[in-house]
Amino acid sequence: MSKKKTTTSKPEAIRPSVIPILRSRGGKAKAKVGDAPTTDTSPAADTATNVSPDQPVPTTESPPSPAAMTPPTDATPADGVGTSKKRKAKTAKEPKKMSCLDAAAKVLSDAGTAMTTGEMIEAMAKKKLWSSPNGQTPSATLYSAILRELKTKGKDARFKKTERGKFAAKA
Repeated sequence: MSKKKTTTSKPEAIRPSVIPILRSRGGKAKAKVGDAPTTDTSPAADTATNVSPDQPVPTTESPPSPAAMTPPTDATPADGVGTSKKRKAKTAKEPKKMSCLDAAAKVLSDAGTAMTTGEMIEAMAKKKLWSSPNGQTPSATLYSAILRELKTKGKDARFKKTERGKFAAKA
């Protein structure tokens, strides 16, 4: 009975170092020491890559990273468990600032009558619901926002246009 001789390849961690080989166009290629030479020994193949048949063949493989070669331990779990970022402690959240449209809807519902956007802006400032952050024309911005809501939401809008330039809260 004859036993077959098995050959095992070298593990990735024991492979020889990589040496650069210059190509004919000036670029760098990496070849591993001990790799088999090319099987094509024609003169055209040698001049194209500027490599003699007895030199190693350039390959595109890169050596494995040291982190990939180390076995997983308790400090570095392989499945990613325990590697999450630390979460910030929950703090008491401040109530969100009311938007201009929300404040206008509240002012209109409290007033019960139709108002112009200028009157709404003044009422919002008095009740400290909303104030303009240095805007030059907050009433024009509110007017266009109300019209946009009327157009997009249709019947579900919070406002209704009573007359030219005046809006009321929808009942």
